[in-house]
Amino acid sequence: MLIFLSLLITPAQAQLAKELYKRFDFTVLTRLNDVCSKTNLSLEQQTTLAMRFKNMDSTANAKLSSGATWESVSSNYPDQKTILKNILSSVQYADYVFGAVKNPTLVMLAVRNRNVLHLQQTQIETLLKKTAIPVDQTQDDAPDNSLLEKDQQLIKLMLNKTQWDSLLALIVDNKVSNDLNQIRKINAIHHLTKDTVTAFNQAKQYFISREAESYLAGTNLKKQDSVRKVFDSKKPLMILKSDAAGHKLPTSMLAEVLYAAKAMALSDPQSDSLFNAYKIMAQQKYAYMLLKHVPLNTDKYEDSTIKKVLTADQYELFLPIKYQHTAEKNASKDWAKLDAIGLTKGVDANTVNKENTEYELKLLVANDRISRNKTQENLFAKKDVENAKPALLRKLDEAALSVKISNRAKRDLTW
Repeated sequence: MLIFLSLLITPAQAQLAKELYKRFDFTVLTRLNDVCSKTNLSLEQQTTLAMRFKNMDSTANAKLSSGATWESVSSNYPDQKTILKNILSSVQYADYVFGAVKNPTLVMLAVRNRNVLHLQQTQIETLLKKTAIPVDQTQDDAPDNSLLEKDQQLIKLMLNKTQWDSLLALIVDNKVSNDLNQIRKINAIHHLTKDTVTAFNQAKQYFISREAESYLAGTNLKKQDSVRKVFDSKKPLMILKSDAAGHKLPTSMLAEVLYAAKAMALSDPQSDSLFNAYKIMAQQKYAYMLLKHVPLNTDKYEDSTIKKVLTADQYELFLPIKYQHTAEKNASKDWAKLDAIGLTKGVDANTVNKENTEYELKLLVANDRISRNKTQENLFAKKDVENAKPALLRKLDEAALSVKISNRAKRDLTW
């Protein structure tokens, strides 16, 4: 199934010949110009067509003057497409018809861009002859999807790989240009790479391939989702760096480190190592999902990678970032427990949650340090954190302990 794209892609057009300005009135020239704006006509063809328009109008005016009704004259007025088919070549006529379509099909685009694609005359004639949507049946309304799929198969059969790739590049050109311009803007601010020529060429080829596959997937949601996942798993480094600069990477520990690269003063080699690790992770996640149909847990891989790449001081700076989300979740659970036993009455929720988040974060960081290095210093540091536990959390502990003692007492009485 294919979707339509609003594209204005036209072959070289002939301008209305100035030699005709004095020979024909404005009405005739206006109609002639409409044809010339869509296809390339020789002076001889323009003259022949203008004469035909003039004679048609003269005949119609004479009939009206002699008393014929408007209905009878207009119903017998020659159809313009019929006139054009007798004067224009089959390709010129196709140009004229296709030029009026706002949402062209693949066959229309190929024929209209035959010079850019270097199509042979036999290819053009075959496309026009075998298209599932004959030229005279062309309309702006979207054709049946089965017809579009037949045209897609015809195009793939008739075009060689270079022509096919060029056609898809034309289709996605506007979208690709916009994506590349966005990366250029980000690169100008963040200086993502030194080898900009290679990086931008890789990004351009990636965008062309992605948008072309998306175009061919059409409105089939399953195919679109598959295209998105495939290309998300193989983004070149330039695009990953651009996503990181805009904080657009999917949530992960590696993403958080890359977001904080400047704050941690990462070197270029460190940054590149992390981006390469992220790229490998994305590919592994995609492959695992295809094979197992469940998400791959990459926590150990990410944590191991980060510890290898960062210095000890940098890792210390990363710890609060690593555990911020978990601390917020824990604080939210704390609030729910406090609320359940009536300890939230008369207190400011924002103040309490902020205080509890800070405590939970310090505790998580302290535990991480102990897991890596169980020194007396780290054990005492954790004890200091626990001693500074917020008052409401202490009350929560007391309430939990009271329930535990009560339950134990009930069990003892049962015995």
